[in-house]
Amino acid sequence: MILAEMRVFLLSHEPLFPPTGGGSSEAKYLVSELVRRGHKVTFIGPMHDSVTQGALCELFNIEVIPFKTFKMGRYTKLRTIKYLLYPIFLSQLIEGHLRSKNCDLLIGQHSISCVAAGLVGRRVGIPVVMNFLDFLTGFMDTWPQHLMPKPILYFLKKFELSLPIRFKASGVLCISEALRQRFLSLGFDNKKLRNMYFGFDHQAFCFSGARTRVIKATTPVKLVMHGSMDNHHLGPILLNSLREISNLRKDNNIELHFIGVVTKALQSFIEDLNLEAREIRIVTHGFINYRDIAGVISKADIGLVPYEENDGSHCAFVAKAVEYAALGLPVVTTRLEGIQSYFSNTPTFRFSDFTGTSFASQVLGMIAHYPTYEVLKEVSEKVHAELSWQALCHNAGDFIESAACEHVLPV
Repeated sequence: MILAEMRVFLLSHEPLFPPTGGGSSEAKYLVSELVRRGHKVTFIGPMHDSVTQGALCELFNIEVIPFKTFKMGRYTKLRTIKYLLYPIFLSQLIEGHLRSKNCDLLIGQHSISCVAAGLVGRRVGIPVVMNFLDFLTGFMDTWPQHLMPKPILYFLKKFELSLPIRFKASGVLCISEALRQRFLSLGFDNKKLRNMYFGFDHQAFCFSGARTRVIKATTPVKLVMHGSMDNHHLGPILLNSLREISNLRKDNNIELHFIGVVTKALQSFIEDLNLEAREIRIVTHGFINYRDIAGVISKADIGLVPYEENDGSHCAFVAKAVEYAALGLPVVTTRLEGIQSYFSNTPTFRFSDFTGTSFASQVLGMIAHYPTYEVLKEVSEKVHAELSWQALCHNAGDFIESAACEHVLPV
């Protein structure tokens, strides 16, 4: 039994369009898939300054209810406090509109909106599908104590993982097998869990056939890293590995390219790097629109994912790793459970221990034994077939419909 023409409220703490980085890039593909299936979708969340409400409605053939209580965004002031308050105000906004609108299903994008979906679903009796694009509070394991005290973090992590059971979710989409296992360990029903992973726009991230076949000793090696440049992206592993690489390769032919907003965390990191690894040339590109990022990344030689070890990193299915592979870049990453379980036998991936020495060794090993054009292309084709947003959202659409159907069927 499939529910025809459901009215779906999709909730997010990030704008639907344009994507502002990371997990925000998924929403528009999931919305498009639900609309393609004939469902009436209402997006409820913050608006991007560059897009009007009317334009968004027309672009995706949906209804939009903008969140205007306070400014939301990855780089907004008092972000952590706003993230904690957002579900309360969002749930009030939703319930206000439910007085005049019907809703068959609530979908929460990210943990923050899953809280609001759970609160409304429990109070009003609407089925809820929770889409966990990360284990958000798990990333805070490696934050400084003054930014996130450990007792508070313990409570937040426990609360986040309890959301599906606490609010009796009809279905849960997981970013990785590692996260799915954590929900299972708490006793959540395996039949209500589905791995979605994290994809990419297969048209925006095409294989770059012009990649250098062999890196010579005299050729500048371009390392690249892109993302939101938060504290958990720029830790001791990356800094120590670059110091070691600098000491071992004093020929001034290493470039490190950062693509993303130059945050305070990135500024501080660059200052430290300039003191400890002068031989490495730093290039910052600032924020680049999602559809234009590929053109910059594709000029690099190796993609880096030097995440510190924490629950958030282990549960992630890091977008940048998928995008690097899709473009035809080899990847050096720390041994993150989510990524390693999927790419463990992929010849263009190298996994390091959670130390700068190990990460440096893997980067230098990749430079010395750079994958062939044919191998890079083969991996790119596999990623395009399995992890494009179209493929992932088609499977997610089936699961969402099934979860809503199970909720209304008699026991």
